[in-house]
Amino acid sequence: MKRMARTGCCLLCGFCSTYSIANILKMEVDDYAISNSIFGIILFVGIYVFMQCSWGRFNKRLLTATGLLGLLFSAFLVLGRNVYMRTGTLIDKPYTWIYIAGMVPLMTALLAVLFRHMPVMNDRARVRAADAMRRDRIRGALWIRMKKAEEADSDGKKCFLWCWFLIFAAWLPGFIASYPGVCGYDVVYELNYFNSEFISIKHTLIHTYLMHLCVDIIGGVLHSVNAGYAISNLLQMICLSFVLAAVIKYMKKRRIAFMIRTVFLLVFMFLPSNAIMAFSTTKDVYFASFMALFVKMSLEWVEDGNLLCQRKFLMRYIAVSFLFMIFRSQGKYIFVAGMFAGVALMKRQRRRLLAILGIVSVMYALYAGPVTKLAGAGLVEGQDIREMMSVPTMQLTRALHKNFEELTEEERELIRIYVPASDQMPWVGIADNYKGSFNADRFRDKPGEFIGLWIKVGAKAPVTYVDAFARLTVGLWYPDVNYRDPGAYHPYWEYLNLQQNSEGTWTVAKRRTPECLQWLADWYYDLTYNNTYQKIPILSMLFSSGFMCWILLGYFAYCFYMRQRKYLFPAFFVLLLWGTMLLGPVVLYRYVYPIAITTPLLITSALTMREAD
Repeated sequence: MKRMARTGCCLLCGFCSTYSIANILKMEVDDYAISNSIFGIILFVGIYVFMQCSWGRFNKRLLTATGLLGLLFSAFLVLGRNVYMRTGTLIDKPYTWIYIAGMVPLMTALLAVLFRHMPVMNDRARVRAADAMRRDRIRGALWIRMKKAEEADSDGKKCFLWCWFLIFAAWLPGFIASYPGVCGYDVVYELNYFNSEFISIKHTLIHTYLMHLCVDIIGGVLHSVNAGYAISNLLQMICLSFVLAAVIKYMKKRRIAFMIRTVFLLVFMFLPSNAIMAFSTTKDVYFASFMALFVKMSLEWVEDGNLLCQRKFLMRYIAVSFLFMIFRSQGKYIFVAGMFAGVALMKRQRRRLLAILGIVSVMYALYAGPVTKLAGAGLVEGQDIREMMSVPTMQLTRALHKNFEELTEEERELIRIYVPASDQMPWVGIADNYKGSFNADRFRDKPGEFIGLWIKVGAKAPVTYVDAFARLTVGLWYPDVNYRDPGAYHPYWEYLNLQQNSEGTWTVAKRRTPECLQWLADWYYDLTYNNTYQKIPILSMLFSSGFMCWILLGYFAYCFYMRQRKYLFPAFFVLLLWGTMLLGPVVLYRYVYPIAITTPLLITSALTMREAD
């Protein structure tokens, strides 16, 4: 009887999942691609066999963790496809929830199998590699030499130095082909603000002065703007390659299998997005570097609480925390909220965490107060409010377009007053088109009026609000997004330099590509503007913002399954960063890059985590 019930459940799950898969594929024309195809039977059989093999091996805690995560991922797939291919999430349609429910059993089973095997993956990789080498005389000798080298390099310094050199060297050809680097982001505006005797802290004070030092001062001494930009990008490359080498060293310290470490090293060296980010002049690369270093050090002291008692480690940790805060405007919010979460999670370290929070907060207050004022820095009027209002701006604009008849004349007029661009252009899903016109002065004078308008319109058009938010943030939770986003001003990442120099007042770099490396520059251009990497299955996910965020959310569920609450602390900072990006105007790779380079740390932690008693 039990076998019949099990078979029936597996058949039902197989059918529901096959039915749902047919309705989550990104296809302009369906033509019953799965439902009326032999591939439907192949999928059904495969899912049925998988469900049969994995049945009965899961405990309640595992099913709870993977069931909730499976529900979330299923919703992301269905709603993301609807946003991407249709007019909105279709969250108010019953069939949307049927598709989500149909995907949950398969997603839950896949995640449960992954979670169940995660604790032994690293050990199996180490044992299998050793066994394979022992069977072969040449490889056996190589294995012995590797083992001796590992024992001789117990502190990991040689591993770190070699990895640092290899990563930096792997990026050099790309840098030379793109000389003096990619100057396609905000650096031109930073220098323009600085040279007009007004420094906008939107671009962070420290990065603006660093660019002034490299481009204006050193470039002026060398009589070459290109040389100044090249020096700044070389500093970035040194910083980022240092941090990625430190990640590999951490993997070695946690006894991650050599084969796994090698894979990550090759990804750091040869994944084109890493190289392009390394020589792209933007503060986001420094922020990503210091955030990854901060997460690594947090993982280290979570694993060994005595590290916080060591003066050298504590001083380095405070310094990295401060640098993490000052290279992006939301860094301070992420740090403070994350430290308070740590105080709640880490009972034994509460006093030390509060002390660190106090010290770093005082350092930041001095930097953001007297130092910033002495430097003559400030914020362009209304700039901060417009950025924060990206989501409400989009929701009100979409409501004006999609729910025009349901709104009163007063509500329509107020929307036009607060967002003048709302009816001056057709609806697009990116906030850049509308946030610049947001009436910050009226919002400051009458915040209650705006909040009341937002609530009243939301009560009349809740689905429209959900659709506007989902369209704005879809790249952060739906891994299957095709780039470039047609509604965005910028590509997923930049490769060409800014050319806005009509009056000759901008400090613009001019690319000088050696003829022998023109092929590499052309390849980078093709990757950037034609997104050709999306044609390669599996590897394309290494570029996906949504996939990285899935790994982050999966890590939280895995910590719950392993009863390891303390490991949530380092990951909570990454989650907070993801949360701030959900309130932002657009999804670009440089904004998500901090999550991309902290992902290997979370994977390392998951592979070496052991279930608490």
